[in-house]
Amino acid sequence: MADTSWLVLIDTSNPSFSNEYGNDPNWEPFGIGPAVNQDDTGIFGTSNITSISVSTTYQPGGWLFNPGASSYTFNLATSGGLQFWGTGIIVKGGSVTINNNSLIDFYNNSAAGSAVIFNRGSGKFTGLTFHDGSNAGHATIFNMSQLTFTDDSSAGNAIIYNSGTISFTLHSTVGDATIRTLAGGLTTFADTSNAGNARLTTLADGKVDFSASSGPNGNHHLTVGSIAGGGTYDLGGNRLVVGSNGRSTTVNGAIDDGGDGGSLVKVGKGALTLGGANNSYSGGTTLRYGTVHLKSVGAAGSGAITFAGPAELNIANAALSHGHLFANVIHGFGNHDVIDLSGLIFTPDATATFHLATHHLTVHSDGGTDMLTLVGPHGTHFTALSDGHGGTEVMLLHA
Repeated sequence: MADTSWLVLIDTSNPSFSNEYGNDPNWEPFGIGPAVNQDDTGIFGTSNITSISVSTTYQPGGWLFNPGASSYTFNLATSGGLQFWGTGIIVKGGSVTINNNSLIDFYNNSAAGSAVIFNRGSGKFTGLTFHDGSNAGHATIFNMSQLTFTDDSSAGNAIIYNSGTISFTLHSTVGDATIRTLAGGLTTFADTSNAGNARLTTLADGKVDFSASSGPNGNHHLTVGSIAGGGTYDLGGNRLVVGSNGRSTTVNGAIDDGGDGGSLVKVGKGALTLGGANNSYSGGTTLRYGTVHLKSVGAAGSGAITFAGPAELNIANAALSHGHLFANVIHGFGNHDVIDLSGLIFTPDATATFHLATHHLTVHSDGGTDMLTLVGPHGTHFTALSDGHGGTEVMLLHA
């Protein structure tokens, strides 16, 4: 077999020609047929036929769209299918849209390039799957069915809108992709899969579930670039390290752990705002870098908050319980750390007093008092300062 090119001019009034991908006369050299061998490439340039039907399953090595190529649309019938075994999809010109109502598989390190894929279908044999080292490249994927990443595959730099189910299994990763899990959508992680440096946004009634993964090293430590949105994040028993992409994001939805002791670790220069009330994750929140804003009572779950690097904890009035008490114990507060009580109006006579016997830090300003519990601070003398926005921030006077 050999590489073949889709014809520039196709006369569909001639019975020998059609818009069917598998029709031999549509390709050049004639008689070789569409690239059906796993080592072959189907080559596309300009053509008068750009809406192409795929009615049975083909196994090309890849597709190449040359500079100046037309904009092509491939329509996979329920009886159709594509399995890429070589380079996958390379777009140097034009554009590629695939309407999938059947099965598409990427194998052997192949990539989806910059294709736009609408993944539909509700039958047992429908879906889009990336296998053994393949990746979604810079594709844009609208998933309304089943999208699977497995066997060391990656979502690459894709942008994915998910109203169906996405499954990451067997050491696969989201990579640097963006996934928006829409209402009714579910994104799951199992085995040793990981979210990498991805940007995850989950809308109300959508869910991202990390609980079935033990992380890439099997130690229940997972990473994600950022999380956001009003949907649900289920940590299970995992420690999720958030913020590596440096974005500032807000999670107003629930962060749960199913009673398994899941925890969050904030890294990166951006800010993570937790707005959901009474989040149920119980393994604690660690601040290594950047800022965590708490907007509701219980937004940081029921566990302790630990400073483990220069970081800022911003506590809104709405995150304080009755009596202006902050329920989460705070560990390891040190030099260069900041607690910002954004709802406590700052006045020049503000004070911050630490009580060794009770571990309570009381911050008084403008006739109001907020109380926090600090265990193991790196010093016992604090100062209250203006946060520059009307509130009061607390720092160690010396350590």
